[in-house]
Amino acid sequence: MTTVDFKKIRELYDIWDNSFGVSDNEIALCETRLSIKLPRLLKEYYLQFGNHKKLNQTQDKPIAPQNLYFKQGEKLIFYIENQGNVIWGIDRHDLYLENPPVFISFEEGSWTLEDNLDKFLTSMAYLQSIFAFPFNANAIDISYETEKTVRSTWKKSDISIKIWNAEFFQNSYNEVLAFLKSDTQIDLFVAAKTQIGLKNINAELNLDWDYNSIDDQES
Repeated sequence: MTTVDFKKIRELYDIWDNSFGVSDNEIALCETRLSIKLPRLLKEYYLQFGNHKKLNQTQDKPIAPQNLYFKQGEKLIFYIENQGNVIWGIDRHDLYLENPPVFISFEEGSWTLEDNLDKFLTSMAYLQSIFAFPFNANAIDISYETEKTVRSTWKKSDISIKIWNAEFFQNSYNEVLAFLKSDTQIDLFVAAKTQIGLKNINAELNLDWDYNSIDDQES
């Protein structure tokens, strides 16, 4: 059986081995405790990245294998929003699938389909990156002209996620730009692996940022 290829996650976080993975024993103990088998793709995510702090503990978080639980016996809860108001789960009857559908619940309401597990995990890696990268900035309620500039200058990713109605853009794995949208406004979050990368984004957009990590470091 071939190893699952998380190429986008590896490129985004510069992870080139499995040294951040949890142990096979942690997975086995989890499966025994819950009397289940984890979907192969979720198991591989834990084995390859489970202990990577920036990927998993910056904003929203995957739940560690020893803490996975079932919600009302129906959904295996494996990911949680940072304030605990949003959870993601896999239906018990779908656990046999390699790449099962993931469902989202807001404030313990009804469940709606998010995406398949592979796309969900990659999307969450992108969402975490706008907080995890060392150089970042955000602008609240951007103008239509700024939105148009982002869309014409950077390539839109095929990744999206329902929480915050997020869209992602980038021209390389060294940067991520994200629109987080509500009914009334679009907020722009940008992040880069280097200071010059963030300065280049700023030069292109020429925005009055609500927050800019470079300003913080220079003050």
